[in-house]
Amino acid sequence: VLLPLQASPTWAASDPASKGAYGMGANTTPARATDWTSYVTAVVTRYKGVIGAYEIWNEPNLKHFFNGTPDEMATLTRQAAQIIHAVDPAARNDLLRNRRGGPSLRWLRALLDHGIEVHGQIVVCPGINDGAVLDDTLAGVLDEYPELSTLAVVPLGVSAHSDEPGMRPHTRAEAAATVELVASWQASFLRLLGRRMVFAADEYYLMADRPFP
Repeated sequence: VLLPLQASPTWAASDPASKGAYGMGANTTPARATDWTSYVTAVVTRYKGVIGAYEIWNEPNLKHFFNGTPDEMATLTRQAAQIIHAVDPAARNDLLRNRRGGPSLRWLRALLDHGIEVHGQIVVCPGINDGAVLDDTLAGVLDEYPELSTLAVVPLGVSAHSDEPGMRPHTRAEAAATVELVASWQASFLRLLGRRMVFAADEYYLMADRPFP
């Protein structure tokens, strides 16, 4: 099954007056990136394991379907791909290179339910599970695993021996964005749980040229 992810509702459209094939504003990009990422996350979560492939907008070369720019389409596609790989178990299998990797979080739940103290780690692969995907991941941790003792956010380590073409080091800007995102979530965890729980690795501060907290 191929499922298109498309059509901004009028209330979320960047141009609500644009006449799209599926309604007013449907052929424009979402006004807010968070509306798009929330929509993709909800769809992929609901249909994970059922949908074989996704496409971003139907025939985006036709203005009545999509009148945004190629750069905007690239951004929407990148954000959707990050979410699909992070949420869908089959995609997680591929990311972990483990055919049993998809449902592995059930074991985390079992450990926590039995009172085991767990210190977690998120390995961030730039362009795959950073940015909006990392934001959604931390929201999911708060919702589903608030019993975690700590959670480290660490950058992917890439050596000269890596043969994964999609894996690369963080840029300085990506490292800075991760530090800022973690700091924002620390405030949320502190307010809601009474502790910060999540911490960025030292490497992020070094890469971003930021002082250690």
